[in-house]
Amino acid sequence: MNFKTFASKEVMENMRTKRILVIMCVFLFMALSGVFMARYLSEFFNMMTGMDDALGDLAAIFPDPTWQDSYIQFFGNIGQVGALTVLLVFLGSILREKRSGSAALVFTKGLSPTTFVLSKFFVASVITLLSTMITLLLNELFTQVLFGESGNFGQIMVAGLLLSFFLILLVSITLFISAAVKSTGVGAALLIFIYFVMVAITAIPGIGHVTPGILINRSMGFAIDMTQDGMLLTIIIAVVLTAVCLFGAVKLTAKKVI
Repeated sequence: MNFKTFASKEVMENMRTKRILVIMCVFLFMALSGVFMARYLSEFFNMMTGMDDALGDLAAIFPDPTWQDSYIQFFGNIGQVGALTVLLVFLGSILREKRSGSAALVFTKGLSPTTFVLSKFFVASVITLLSTMITLLLNELFTQVLFGESGNFGQIMVAGLLLSFFLILLVSITLFISAAVKSTGVGAALLIFIYFVMVAITAIPGIGHVTPGILINRSMGFAIDMTQDGMLLTIIIAVVLTAVCLFGAVKLTAKKVI
């Protein structure tokens, strides 16, 4: 009952602070701008070539667009801009309540640190998952309309879930950092640094292909029907890291608030 009640409070809080609106708007913009850019960017440069011969070499760089380009744009945009949005939007989840004293107050009413953290994680993960899948469905619709064809619907939805695994891991990391730091600026800097490290280590031979950051590329490849090996191990690592971050967030919250 405590979990259900506090999770409901979290939903209302995310609506009041417009976190849901921010994430949905960013994801929607990334989804729609990506599909339109994939479809019309080469035509734009071809049109500009007719007006300025100096752009001829630039236009030649862009091949004829295909439906695969739409998904490459979507998963690339959400895996970068969308991921950073998730990190920054949920940074204040625990930090704000620690500073205001509301976290200590709810603990005196019988709420445990575990329920406190897990309810925040659950609500933030659902918001992230729904934002990803809804905008992916819209991307799929516009891809079909603009290109006249699209990929395998089932594979594309699975690809969306793979990307969501990565984004939900970022949610858990955000909650851990939110519980650990005292400053929003420090927390934001740490999260951005962690994100770029996660992306960078995917290029390390031998281990990069199983690190969670590779889920951005794996989801993209799966959507455009490219064979993806080693996904199960990558997902297991992501799940374990998520659990570790949540455990750490609970321990830090209990230590610094109670």
